[in-house]
This record gives sequence, structure tokens and C-alpha cells, in this order.
Amino acid sequence: SVLRARLAAAEGNTPEAIKQAQELIRGNKESEYADDLLVFLTDIHVAAGQLDKALEAASKLLADYPASDLQEEAHLRRAQIYLQQAKDDEAAKEALAIATANPDSKLAPKALLLAATAQVRAKKKDEAIQTLDRLAQKHPTTPEATEGIKMLKELRPR
Repeated sequence: SVLRARLAAAEGNTPEAIKQAQELIRGNKESEYADDLLVFLTDIHVAAGQLDKALEAASKLLADYPASDLQEEAHLRRAQIYLQQAKDDEAAKEALAIATANPDSKLAPKALLLAATAQVRAKKKDEAIQTLDRLAQKHPTTPEATEGIKMLKELRPR
């Protein structure tokens, strides 16, 4: 059950949590909770350091549940995973897709900051500055904008 999977994860029993979540997904593909389970499975794999499997779970949500309210969550998780894998261009592209598709999304500020972080790591300073300016202008009262302004000060020559 979902409860067993979450309990196993809470207890730190990652293999059991993964097993439970995978069984639930296999047996309940048409469930209204299947997309939630895929986000949960993505997070468990990330916690276990299984980044390729985490990407698979997030990608499955995107492919199999295109009408899901969790599409943006899946894109954001993929961007975070790409960043962990040092695939900075992919991380920036994935994160910018969120902010471009739905600029007013509650995840847009986080996505823009993540994109800028990836752009800085990829040595794309000008793109990072543009992304951070966009973040500061579009979402000025968010914690991400505050962080972005700090990054801008470091990136812009005086």
C-alpha cells in the first residue's frame, strides 16, 4: 500500500520503499495517484543516489500522464537531477521549460534560479544574468529572487 511505501521510506528502508512504490505503480497504472507515486519514486531514487532510475521515474510521469498536475514537479525534479549529474545544459533547458510554459507557476521562481545556477556552472554567464534578471523582475518578492539578486551581484562587473 501507499502507506507501507511511505513508512518504509520514513524508516530509511529505501529498498523496501522502492519495491512497494514500483508494485503499486505496476498494479495501479490507471489510479488517480499513479503520478503521485512516480514523484515519490523519483524522490526515493534520488535519496538513494540512483539518479538514472530517478530520471526514469520522472520521465515516465511526463510520458504516461501528460494531463497530470505534477508535470511541472517532474520537470523540476529532472532539472535537479541533471544538475546533480553535472549535465548543466540539460538542467538549464529543463528548468527554463517550466518557467517558459507557465511563467506564473508557483515553481517558476525555483526553476529560474535552478536554470541560472546551471548556466553559471556551464560558464554561460550572459544567459545566467538574463535568467536572473527575469527572476528578479517577474517574481521580486520570492526567496529565490533574493538569492538570485545575490548571484547577480557576483556575476555583474562593477
